[in-house]
Amino acid sequence: MKFRTILLGTAAAFAVAGGAQAADLAVAESVEYVKVCDAYGAGYFYVPGSDVCLQLSGSAQFRVHFANGVGTNFGDSYDADWDFHTLTDLNVTAKWMTDWGAATVFMVLESEVSESQEDKKGTVLDTGYFKLGGWLAGWAGSTFDGGLNTGFIGKGDDFDHDQHQQQLQWSTTLGGMGFFLALEDPRDNAGNGLGGTISSDYTGDMPDIVAALTGSTGPFSWKLSAAATDTIYGTGWGAQLMAGWAQGGNFLQIQAAWSNDAGGLYGANIRPNGFGDDAWHVSGAGGIAWTSAFVTVLGAEYRAEGAFNEWAASAEADWTIAKGVQTGVAVRFDDANNADSVTSVEWRTKASF
Repeated sequence: MKFRTILLGTAAAFAVAGGAQAADLAVAESVEYVKVCDAYGAGYFYVPGSDVCLQLSGSAQFRVHFANGVGTNFGDSYDADWDFHTLTDLNVTAKWMTDWGAATVFMVLESEVSESQEDKKGTVLDTGYFKLGGWLAGWAGSTFDGGLNTGFIGKGDDFDHDQHQQQLQWSTTLGGMGFFLALEDPRDNAGNGLGGTISSDYTGDMPDIVAALTGSTGPFSWKLSAAATDTIYGTGWGAQLMAGWAQGGNFLQIQAAWSNDAGGLYGANIRPNGFGDDAWHVSGAGGIAWTSAFVTVLGAEYRAEGAFNEWAASAEADWTIAKGVQTGVAVRFDDANNADSVTSVEWRTKASF
């Protein structure tokens, strides 16, 4: 009798335990897997538990730079004519829909390391902004700029404005054309341009006012922009026109700008100086995709203000050696009438995801 009682008690205990486990399984939350988001193009996925679509991309590259001539030392205490650079970037894009239209947050974090450029170590915000409908606010390329592609070796040595600025921008489209209007912080021009601009060049009585009109037809595209800025030499102004053609990996671009002295950055990336001379530049670039894995690029630039003039030419060849991996070599010749000419050679290898 006692043995039977023990068996019944054990069975009852197992039944209660089994019922408890079944109840636990019934209320357990299901695992939420990452889902692909195809509403904004390839590469986006939903952030779990939200309707935000996220895209991540980035790259790492290594450069070997050699140059001869005046000014080819790359740092205060480094007088060799060669230099190594490591550059990485991480791009983050988040998109979602609101009652006011599509919302976007975009940022690019960039790090550069070079033993000859101690001040460039560390991570900086290369680009960062949010966009809601037609409004954009943040740190991004100036609305004035055209984005001419003269090859990777010309980065930082362009003859055009090519500057990031804090800005508030409004844009809209009409009949296949885009219209942009922006207020930009003139102090962000400090350190940009031939002659080394400083923030005191710009009085800050008003933000830069920039307008642009864009359009495209088939493989052809164009952009017309104009800007005004307040400087210690008066109101600076500039206008720029860029036209391009691109098809099947081949492209051709041309760009020209004109400005008064106070707007010298807009016309030729030259610091305003009060001499009263207009500044202007013209640039062109073309690329040929010989195969899906081999591309060559040729570029040429010229700028002038008063008695000063400078021209540069570059040639580049890029090979795709594996999925997402590219290597290339470029040669650039730069000649200004007030300095010795400089020839630069650079080799780069880059992996992107």
